[in-house]
Amino acid sequence: MIKKKPVSVKGLVFDMDGLLLDSEKVVKRSWDYAGKELGYENFGDKEGIAVKKGAPELLNAAKSHGCMIGLATSSRQIHAEQSLKRAGLYDYFDGKVFGDTVKEGKPSPEIYLKACKSIGIEPEDAVALEDAPSGAISAHAAGMRVIVVPDLVQPPEEVKQFLWKQAEDLERVIEMIWG
Repeated sequence: MIKKKPVSVKGLVFDMDGLLLDSEKVVKRSWDYAGKELGYENFGDKEGIAVKKGAPELLNAAKSHGCMIGLATSSRQIHAEQSLKRAGLYDYFDGKVFGDTVKEGKPSPEIYLKACKSIGIEPEDAVALEDAPSGAISAHAAGMRVIVVPDLVQPPEEVKQFLWKQAEDLERVIEMIWG
């Protein structure tokens, strides 16, 4: 049996909310409570935001394989930096691009193009990791290979057509990329 040679990947660019951090569910719950007078401030901070299964392992695997690691999040810089630091993930990233540092949000390719530039990797040499259809469209439009790890929403057929791969969690991505 012939074993497939692992794909050459020079960089990984991650979305944050719903992919690395289980924040999408916190946001949804927050909106569910909106309009009710609960007396909570910073609801997400009180509930806590968990690190998604496999995130530290994938980040460590990328580093051990010599990959540059970028962030392309729609979140504002102050929120993203605080969340990643609290989760112990901040220092993994070689470059970061935030929603408030781009002119056009996802699905525009701008954020992924800037993220690739921030880590010194051409888009075709990088893999984007996303949970949301708009982010997958953004990364694909930037010329990247896209792996989707769905969170709250499964990708529609028109997005599935251009995906490089789809995984149920971040642990599976390690095997998909490096075998």
